[in-house]
Amino acid sequence: MIEQYVPIVEELISQVRARQHEFNNRMMAIEAAVASADTLEEARKEVAGLTGSIGISLNDRELLSCDSKMIAGMLFGKIKQAEVANLHIELSLHGLFKKTVTPETEWIEAIGILLDNAIEASPKGSTIFLSSKKQGDFLELTVSNSAPPLSNTEFMALFGKGVTTKASRDGHGFGLYNILRMTERYHGKILTRNESILNENYVVFGILMP
Repeated sequence: MIEQYVPIVEELISQVRARQHEFNNRMMAIEAAVASADTLEEARKEVAGLTGSIGISLNDRELLSCDSKMIAGMLFGKIKQAEVANLHIELSLHGLFKKTVTPETEWIEAIGILLDNAIEASPKGSTIFLSSKKQGDFLELTVSNSAPPLSNTEFMALFGKGVTTKASRDGHGFGLYNILRMTERYHGKILTRNESILNENYVVFGILMP
């Protein structure tokens, strides 16, 4: 996993450092433009021209704040995978994965399963939300995607061994079951719910882990 994911996030860091250098140069140019402008309107136009496309994306900020390079690298790869499927993943990372009892490798497996399921189930052009946040001594991770509402019985039925909604059953139906087994090993908890985002229903799958 280290060989696979760490180089990805190190490439992201180098890209951001290059943007930081560009940003510093632009700031110097902005100072010079404002100082030499004859009118406020002229200064506004100069500044507008110099500030275009110099920031980094919100997802990149979230990835750089992640304390695990392996998890950040894997998330970066999933974002690109979603883009190919005409989907957008929005990250909100608060809480430290490496400070939990649950190993990074287990987090990576759970995140991969939840995101793969969401990517496969989401309508084209929609947004998938991934959130992590500290809840007392636990870390909560949730993945939300646009879908019709599910009852509690329907949610939990999906965690059964060999249960799948995919047309081809071969090799499917073990992802959520494996997550359930993981929560049992580390005395965590499965999280499921329906959530309304912009008047649209989203199904939420997640875990609460020590």
